[in-house]
Amino acid sequence: MTNSQTSVYEALKARIMANELEPGTTLQEVVLAETFGVSRTPAREALRALVAEGLVVMRGRFYQVKSFSAEEAKRLYEVRESLECLACRLATERASEADLVELRAHLARHHSTVSAMTDGATSDGSVFHMRIAELSDNDVLYQTLRGIHDKVVVISRILDLRHRETYLSALDDHFRIVDAMLRRQAVIAEEEMRQHIRAGYELYRAYAIREIEEEQLILPRKSGRGQAAMRSMSAGDL
Repeated sequence: MTNSQTSVYEALKARIMANELEPGTTLQEVVLAETFGVSRTPAREALRALVAEGLVVMRGRFYQVKSFSAEEAKRLYEVRESLECLACRLATERASEADLVELRAHLARHHSTVSAMTDGATSDGSVFHMRIAELSDNDVLYQTLRGIHDKVVVISRILDLRHRETYLSALDDHFRIVDAMLRRQAVIAEEEMRQHIRAGYELYRAYAIREIEEEQLILPRKSGRGQAAMRSMSAGDL
């Protein structure tokens, strides 16, 4: 990518990951070019890169921020579970004592920060998971998980996963994982990771079911044209 393409790509990806551009948001080359002060070519190449990463999809002549269905999330979490459990086992076997001690110290500091947060504040647990992937000392595994976690972050941003009490519960899982790693109990650490990821998926599944139920209640009172009009008027659309 050229510098301008990289700049647009990084800015767009950051906004998608932060849920500033919500799933379903329309992205148009000409508007992006005007927004970032570039020609349409860098905007187009940035969008194509995000399509390749699975964060953006084509919808006719336009692009949209990817919306993940319950089935897509299930498949993603199935792969994530297998790879993260592998990363956890390898890291338990390969990471130095100092690295694991520092990882636990980081969790303790993070726990203090989250404990002081008000309900609805945000925090990103992906850093913890990617650090374990890094400690696995397997570049292929790390890069594969990096792509998966980009999608997981997008999914989790629309849930209540970042509410204080829910996130503190997730942090408790993290402590159990690291403590098992420090004891070099790879089987236990792997199982703690598996249960942690499955719990995360169950939260998304419950959210998806709730959204479907609410949509079934709302749709009879709205025409398709009205919904399309509201979408086109969304302030977040680009």
